[in-house]
Amino acid sequence: MNHALDILAALLPLLYALCSVNYAVLFFRGSGFARRTVTPFLLGTALLHIGLVVLRSVDLSRCPLADFTEILSLLALAVVAVYLVLEAQQKNPYTGMFILFLVTPLAALSALLVPRPGPTSELLRTAWFGFHTTLALLGYASFAVSAVYAFMFLLLHHALKQRSFGLIFDRLPPLDVLGRMTFGAASIGFVALTLAIVVGVSWGAKVVPDFWRDPKLHLTLLVWALYGSGLLLRIRFRLPNRPLAVLFLTGFLVAVLSVWMLQTVLRTFHTFTAGGGA
Repeated sequence: MNHALDILAALLPLLYALCSVNYAVLFFRGSGFARRTVTPFLLGTALLHIGLVVLRSVDLSRCPLADFTEILSLLALAVVAVYLVLEAQQKNPYTGMFILFLVTPLAALSALLVPRPGPTSELLRTAWFGFHTTLALLGYASFAVSAVYAFMFLLLHHALKQRSFGLIFDRLPPLDVLGRMTFGAASIGFVALTLAIVVGVSWGAKVVPDFWRDPKLHLTLLVWALYGSGLLLRIRFRLPNRPLAVLFLTGFLVAVLSVWMLQTVLRTFHTFTAGGGA
């Protein structure tokens, strides 16, 4: 079974790459075939990805989130899930190319990086861990989608400012729609991350001594505060779309930097090896 799962895991980046090409053909050429197939193809790939996660969980008898490679894989899946929901709401697949340009490298890195060896913590087998981590991944995936839409907003804003009414103007949704999509994705991420923090703190206080000293908690709270500030400024003070897009892009860069620091520099109890914490 392990061999079959490894083959399926290796195929996923190729399938996401084909989805990227299909969305790019739709964006640049407006192909009717691409228009009809981009969403079903991506949905099918996502369902295959979900199947891999389920089978891997059964094979390992735990939540498949013990290693950075597993986290990257589920993050890619979460980004696709959030995007498909937004695409269905807006009925505009022309933004999919930008999302897939983020998803495909995540899936490729997950397949190429060598997992860390060693037994895993029993905490990975608990339902609370799965709930907490799923919420956190959904939060960060939503922030990633929000950042992509923020980038598209700034791209279109620049094109309009330069009076460049070309392909970008023709394909991307209007600025107000991109602004709502940026805000909506960030809102989903903020709610999910808030719940993840509440669950993590409530659960961590019982199973991990001195959990409040963990740098991952501190950095997560920093990201949460950045996005919360942006949402508050928008709701309370009507912050315009352009500075809000810049703020959310900054928040996402901070989130990415935080993940990198936790993987390379800082020590955290979120190390799921035997005797290695939560």
